[in-house]
Amino acid sequence: AEDRHGETLAGIGLGHALHSLGRWHEAEQQLELAVKLARNIGFSRGALKALAELAALHLDQGRLELAGRLLDGCLKSCRARGMRQLEALTLLRLGDLHRLRRDQERAEMTYEEALALQQSLGANRTAAQTCFALGRLLYEQGDEDRARSLLEEAERLTADFRLDRPGPLPKLYLALLERKPPAQLLIPERCPVMAQVEGYYLLHRVHAPGDPLGKALELLEGIAEGLDDEDRDLFWSASPVARSVRRAARGRREDTSAAL
Repeated sequence: AEDRHGETLAGIGLGHALHSLGRWHEAEQQLELAVKLARNIGFSRGALKALAELAALHLDQGRLELAGRLLDGCLKSCRARGMRQLEALTLLRLGDLHRLRRDQERAEMTYEEALALQQSLGANRTAAQTCFALGRLLYEQGDEDRARSLLEEAERLTADFRLDRPGPLPKLYLALLERKPPAQLLIPERCPVMAQVEGYYLLHRVHAPGDPLGKALELLEGIAEGLDDEDRDLFWSASPVARSVRRAARGRREDTSAAL
């Protein structure tokens, strides 16, 4: 049984890695296999971990209804089984879902619930992600003072634990608040591809040198190439950063044309 448990966890790890790389079709297949294997051997924790990762993938894909169903089911099961760490991660993803649905009030409440649980558990790695997510949401709402405090905490935790998630993003949002480019900031390739996209877009926003907008668009187009037509349209329409990058790139092309 331990071998099958290990096989399930390895499958989840591979699915997570493929998701981070932007190889979403392969990630989905791998995670669905992990769910099936975990259920076949009665490994409920493994099945829920795989489903939570699958839901995170669906959020990036723009499949919000499917992600919501998975996350609601995960949350109920985690609470019934006392799986507090996974409950906290699921709450973070539900906050992401509400943000993508533009329900800012529910997103804020859910992030706050996730963060309180993570802090009570000493789950600093996921707390870094939630501090960032809540700080970003508050920045988007114009609440700069509260946003700054949370982003600074996210940056501290990210540095302390050398986290790829949220990686450079807290520092970049703080740069937006300061309205100036950060000093010598690189976007590590080990970060999830969508975090890289957001990072390059933020560098564009703070007028960093080079062509960060072009790099963001290149990464997005690489993801889109691996999707079928329906999923590609959904991805471009549902992802806030994909919409923003496309809009900025279109505006730059129009400015260039007008100057000719």
